[in-house]
Amino acid sequence: MDNILYVTSDKPEQPIISSQVLPLLNAIKDYSITLAMIESNKNKKINYKNLKFFKSIYSLSKYILMNAKNYKIIHFRSYVPFAILWPFLIFSKSKIIFDVRGVMPEEVINQKKTLKSFLIFMYLKISEPILVHFSNFIVVVSRPFKEYLISKYGKRNQEKIKVISTFSNKKKDFNAIDFLEEIKKEKIIISYCGSLTKWQKFDDVLNLYIELQNLFNTTHLLVLTPDISLAKKKLSQKLNKKDFSVLFVKNQELIDYLSYSNLGLLLRDENLINNVSAPIKVKDYLNAEVPILASSKIGDTDYYFKKYNLGFSLESDDFRQELIKNKEIIRNLMNKDKAKFDDFYKRESSLEISIKKYLKLYGALL
Repeated sequence: MDNILYVTSDKPEQPIISSQVLPLLNAIKDYSITLAMIESNKNKKINYKNLKFFKSIYSLSKYILMNAKNYKIIHFRSYVPFAILWPFLIFSKSKIIFDVRGVMPEEVINQKKTLKSFLIFMYLKISEPILVHFSNFIVVVSRPFKEYLISKYGKRNQEKIKVISTFSNKKKDFNAIDFLEEIKKEKIIISYCGSLTKWQKFDDVLNLYIELQNLFNTTHLLVLTPDISLAKKKLSQKLNKKDFSVLFVKNQELIDYLSYSNLGLLLRDENLINNVSAPIKVKDYLNAEVPILASSKIGDTDYYFKKYNLGFSLESDDFRQELIKNKEIIRNLMNKDKAKFDDFYKRESSLEISIKKYLKLYGALL
């Protein structure tokens, strides 16, 4: 068995660990992989055999420096702590995988406009070309992300940049949900899943839904969110209570609830962060066999919609005109072609696809 160190600065309580990291690592049986991460502040336990917890990025970084020689591959999930350690690791014999899950420099400066965030932004931007250069493989989550890195750092890096997107569960056993069964008999169910943080554009989602309601008349909005109170407050200001449902469901139940939907909504601002992203909710919708109405230029969504005909991209914020113009296209999407969803899952969205791609990378380096 070959030793691989998989490094993440995420903590156990962060959803990405349970939805992406653990399913992937628990499914890979061909190699011995040690997961190194920051310990939880909430005593959150995780189910993984080869696990090392650290109190801080500093202690995690120290461990990597002291033990790099024991691992044939160091797989960094995101910029940190790779951006801290690269001056030392360039002398290491370990192979490096730089698994870039997003444009972290831009994400940092976009969250807070402070001196500290600016300094972190500058350091990460200065480090980025070095991380790209010294990595044996670079993993990105979307085709536009690969194009972005090639445009910045040249075609000489093209062969080592690999696209491995997010994955999601697919609906297997049908679990009936009584209140949705009743609603679906009479209404078109349109869904939104996610938090109500500013960048999710929930106010715009609500405006888009109202235009859909005006267009198709008999509709019901299903909102699956951890921000229940705020969602109810916003919805009550614009909709009748009988026209919406708000609840929070566990990740393993999400597909069951979404599968009742005729259409899912996803809106983002057009910027670099969103242009190269791979929102997990895209896979959640499509794996639940729910076509999507989304902003254009969100990672691979335009590509998915064009290749598999599973959604429609909105090119402007003039929702009314776009919906009126494309009413029949959207109506046809809501008819759902199961074969197309199955094809998408098999080719783009399953855990098995991600496993196969990572095994290929590990095999090439060992």
